[in-house]
Amino acid sequence: MNARSALEVVEAAEGDVLQAGFVYIAPGGCHTIVRREGGSSIIRLVEAGSDVGIKPSADMLFRSLSAIPDPRGVLAVVMTGMGSDGTDGCRELRRTGSICLAQSEESCVVYGMPRSIVEEELADESVSLEHLARRIRDLQPASSRIELPLRV
Repeated sequence: MNARSALEVVEAAEGDVLQAGFVYIAPGGCHTIVRREGGSSIIRLVEAGSDVGIKPSADMLFRSLSAIPDPRGVLAVVMTGMGSDGTDGCRELRRTGSICLAQSEESCVVYGMPRSIVEEELADESVSLEHLARRIRDLQPASSRIELPLRV
């Protein structure tokens, strides 16, 4: 994903400070949550928790983001995957004014997770994988927008 996007795509690591212009991918085998600490939003990797039994859990991540001060700047993206993980978290994010995107059905390998948020009317938009990086960039607040040519 990093090679195809003007945004910096990284695997989230314990203690990372969230920065505008970055896309953080949850590592496998543990949950990724965000906590507000000392005025910054910090990534924390945790082993315990989750009512869905999978790691990482999109719901846990999205719920943690809905609890940070001013979560209106959060852009949640639900991509291909089985089940409905992410739906409850997107519901909480939408209540805070956050934006939720779903990967389009035709571009998914498995249209479970995106379908769930679309059917629950939680997705602001359904976007093809081909156009996802551009749409994420377009939705960044102007104050944090990076002006690099997209490589999509």
